[in-house]
Amino acid sequence: MISYYKPYLGVFWADMFFATVSAAVALVIPLVIRYVTSTLIYMEPQAILGQIRWIALMLFALVAVDCYSRFFIANQGHVMGAKIEYDMRAEIFAHFQKLSFSFYDDQVFSCIHSCLLKSCQVCQPTTNLFVFFKNFAGIGRSSCQVIF
Repeated sequence: MISYYKPYLGVFWADMFFATVSAAVALVIPLVIRYVTSTLIYMEPQAILGQIRWIALMLFALVAVDCYSRFFIANQGHVMGAKIEYDMRAEIFAHFQKLSFSFYDDQVFSCIHSCLLKSCQVCQPTTNLFVFFKNFAGIGRSSCQVIF
């Protein structure tokens, strides 16, 4: 599995960096709002205006960074996942090309095809841990047995 990530390590680590930045922004914004509602509203009006400008600029910058982080994750991260899936399918297809005709005589094509698709879905990068563990454990797989 790790061998498929090797050509894309730069994009992978950039994707992880931007995911961390996005998570950090999601944690910082409520802290800023808490500061405004618990401390800032009890200050003098002139002091409030001075600090509100800086807070507004900071929040705007945080939201802009979050937007770019999500843009990178949605574009580059998902493209990386599609390329990894393509590499997996190409390797499996090359393996199928090397098999003898007698192998295909003994197997049902629909079982071969479903195992091919399920194998790629199990290895496909996912952010949903429940789906990952369900696929990894084999829950919901077809009953076809293809032996290579």
